[in-house]
Amino acid sequence: EGYTGETFFILHYQGKNIEVVLRRVSEKSSVKLADNPFRVVWKLERINKDDLKGFEYQEILKLLKEILYTYGWQGMGHKEVPQKNLLVELRA
Repeated sequence: EGYTGETFFILHYQGKNIEVVLRRVSEKSSVKLADNPFRVVWKLERINKDDLKGFEYQEILKLLKEILYTYGWQGMGHKEVPQKNLLVELRA
C-alpha cells in the first residue's frame, strides 16, 4: 500500500519477457533538467531468475545499460534531456 521506490520493467528480449526491478538512486541523480550532464543513477534490485534461463546475466546487464541510455531517464515519451547531456549509470 505504499511506494517502495522500485520501478518494475518488463524487458522483451529474443521472444521472452524478463522482469527487471530498478530503483532510482535519488541522492546521486540530477534533480534539475538544466544539469549538464543530467545524471541518472539506477540500482538493479533484482531480475526474475526464472526469466533469465537461456541468457547470460552479463548480457542482460549490458542490454539494460544500453536501453536506459537510449530511452533516457523516463522512457520513450520523455525526451526533455538531450542524449548528449545524459549520463546514465546502472549499479548491479
